[in-house]
Amino acid sequence: MKNALKEDDGIAFSTQETIADIEYADDGTLLVDSAQNRLNIIERVAKMASETGLTISNPKTKHLSTKENTSIYSSGESIERVDEFKYLGQ
Repeated sequence: MKNALKEDDGIAFSTQETIADIEYADDGTLLVDSAQNRLNIIERVAKMASETGLTISNPKTKHLSTKENTSIYSSGESIERVDEFKYLGQ
């Protein structure tokens, strides 16, 4: 996923630290700061996954937004919006 992300992607936690994703095994979480960045990052990650023979599992993919109530699509399919989620069963 690192190859799909740019240095300025993600959420700034300080002037020197930005976090764009959290990964463990085959699970990943993308952190973005706007609807436009979210769309760009999802497209880049999906393209990179496709080029390496991987796919994003839309039934397993969810999105959580603290600001916008917008729909998100990946490969033409809607990604379910949730109000909370567990990462790695926690």
